[in-house]
Amino acid sequence: MLIERDCLLEFHYSKEAKMFKGLHHIGIAVQDLDESVRKYEQLFHGKVGLRHTAEDHYLRLVFIEVGGVMFELLQPLSPGKGYIGEFLDKHGEGLHHLAFNVDNVENSLAELKKMGVKMRDEKPRFRSGRFWIAFISPDETNNVPWEMLQSTPESP
Repeated sequence: MLIERDCLLEFHYSKEAKMFKGLHHIGIAVQDLDESVRKYEQLFHGKVGLRHTAEDHYLRLVFIEVGGVMFELLQPLSPGKGYIGEFLDKHGEGLHHLAFNVDNVENSLAELKKMGVKMRDEKPRFRSGRFWIAFISPDETNNVPWEMLQSTPESP
């Protein structure tokens, strides 16, 4: 339900929606990670955080904070390789996904499945040495992939 108050819009969510604890990051697919990082640092005073290479997914990534918002810049290790390379071939650079904090990815997956929500991932995956993640099918989110992210390295 949407309530307008003092020119601000507040959303009142159902119990199920409370599993999302806020935006963790915005994923951006890029052709040249190093150049993109330089640009975000120079133009937007970005602060670089985690850098990671995921050879099993053919990608390099960097988390960079700009104005209180975290971005995950993603580059394929080889052109056209992996899901980021395929995304770039099809769509070019740009928005790849939105990632939301959840307390427990496994519980969130089960709850969403019970509600009939289509999932891209059937079980959580451990990524970047510190996150458990799972994606909701973009068919459910107006073709913008949503990632659920648990920020602890413990098994969900």
